[in-house]
Amino acid sequence: MIPQTIEVAAEALINGHLVIFPTETVYGVGADALNTKATNRIYEIKKRPKNRKLIVHISSFTLAGFWTEINKDLEALARSFWPGPLTVIVNSKNAEISKDLAGPKVAIRSPSNEIAAELLSKFEKLGGKGVVAPSANIFGTVSPTTLEAALDSIGNSLKPDDIVLDGGRCEIGIESTIVDITGFTPVIVRPGIISRSEIESCIKKIVSQGVFTEDNFFSGSSESHYKPQKALILNGNPRPGDAFIAMDEIATPAGSLRISRPKSETQFAFELYESLRCSDKLLADNGQIHVHFSSNSDLGIAIMNRLVKASSKY
Repeated sequence: MIPQTIEVAAEALINGHLVIFPTETVYGVGADALNTKATNRIYEIKKRPKNRKLIVHISSFTLAGFWTEINKDLEALARSFWPGPLTVIVNSKNAEISKDLAGPKVAIRSPSNEIAAELLSKFEKLGGKGVVAPSANIFGTVSPTTLEAALDSIGNSLKPDDIVLDGGRCEIGIESTIVDITGFTPVIVRPGIISRSEIESCIKKIVSQGVFTEDNFFSGSSESHYKPQKALILNGNPRPGDAFIAMDEIATPAGSLRISRPKSETQFAFELYESLRCSDKLLADNGQIHVHFSSNSDLGIAIMNRLVKASSKY
């Protein structure tokens, strides 16, 4: 469970062990996608419901053909956005192979983080076909954007042969966009930094902003998700001693503890999860986290998606 080389990590995956590693979005806990014992460990460690399907990470578009029949929409999206923070839900080429991951559909992406890309490439050279890598945290809690955050969440569940790779702070800070292209109309089922308009421009089709259904329970599908330990109040009135997160131009309410004051929505996304974790550590038992944010921009919609889920059911 100490930091190792990428070569050692790739061999660990091949041998059925887990690897915590950075992507450009958040840190993931990875396992060989075709090793049911290893993928089941991820579900157990994360306390993740088995109906929440896992995303398969590959080094490049060249391996997509193992998982699905290539069509023009997938090829266009991959050529435009891979490697990068876009997950594409496609029809599975072999339902038997992917039954433990997704059944008739499978979600695939190719991350751009250099460590992730090299790990996947070396894993594939050893015979691997893909790595599932959900966020390295307990299901439903704040996603980790540093190795320290990942280890704080699930480090105690790792075994001696599991590996961790430290890549510093994740570049983007919120999870990938997920688009389902299996139907007549493509559907964004999780917004991210790659926008609906960018996807529409790429595949020359109208894309709808959808909701999760029984056959689309991929990452982030719960109504309540990304939750800090303390109650998160969205656009409320903080009390003295409460944590406060807002854009730089918004004044700090009297008596509240200013945690973050990003100057752009990109910075807001980058800092969001670490700000929530910092708030949890600093607040007294009855403290609340107040976040002031509202935006209809493409990235703003993705940020609001996380905040609404994080603030639900308090």
